[in-house]
Amino acid sequence: MKKKDNIFKSATQKLKNNRFLRAIILSTLLISNTKLSPDLVAQEQPTTTNTSFSPIQKENMEIQIVCDEMDKPLAEQLKNIIWELQDTNTLSYNIIAELGKSGTVIEITKESNENNGVYLIGKNKISIPKNTISNNPDEKKSIKKTLIHETIHMIQDKNKIFDDCRGLSPSEYCTVFTLAELDATCKSYIVEEPEYWNTNSIFECLSDLIPCYESYTKKALLLSQIQGHTAPTDIKKVIEKFNIKGFDKYESTEKLIDTVKSKISPDLMKEIISADNEYNNKNKSEILLTQNTQKEF
Repeated sequence: MKKKDNIFKSATQKLKNNRFLRAIILSTLLISNTKLSPDLVAQEQPTTTNTSFSPIQKENMEIQIVCDEMDKPLAEQLKNIIWELQDTNTLSYNIIAELGKSGTVIEITKESNENNGVYLIGKNKISIPKNTISNNPDEKKSIKKTLIHETIHMIQDKNKIFDDCRGLSPSEYCTVFTLAELDATCKSYIVEEPEYWNTNSIFECLSDLIPCYESYTKKALLLSQIQGHTAPTDIKKVIEKFNIKGFDKYESTEKLIDTVKSKISPDLMKEIISADNEYNNKNKSEILLTQNTQKEF
């Protein structure tokens, strides 16, 4: 038995040390079943109608779970899952503590086959479909990873990353928005195995999946064109906000920017460059108009 255990540990270590195999396995987890990929959205989702509030209180932490009256047993299950997650390791404990301190509401919503969870930007709410809550070990593992993923999005939101995007050019907006999704995925894996993964090793492994996040990049391109722009923002300062307490820092801001841009599909990048040109031409026109107006006075 001991010999078999040693063989298994050796094989596992070889797998972990093989970047190519890791990428294949993680990409399969992320894209073979869309329910395994938590979502980030900027608009309100369908909510429940008759709701009740079930607070989680443990060591001065309080999290509100909102659900239909008939879904109270699911709220109790989710509460226990959150307690288990909190007690997994120090990093997990600190992330769940952030969830409690932020006053974020977790809402149990109708069944969905599209995702395991959604964080609503600016709404301070995480939606969890009722059909994803289970005591099955594999499904519990999945919902725990979803809760970490969406909590990372909450922290990104609290750090004003999505607000800052409005001061960026379309290409920068797309870079930050895409990175926000990848960052949440990376950190959910780190929390699960902090003894193995770190910020830079998991980013190196998962960065090849950036083309799989094309829907987020396209959403960012649309938002960059319809939301309007604020005063220009330094993209490097925005990306610095992805470095949060408990996780080691990304080693290079420039590398993050270059990696994301280089892995966006060529066709989509053409659209982004076109939007950038329009953005730059509009800014030039506004600057000239301002200068001419000042001369008249």
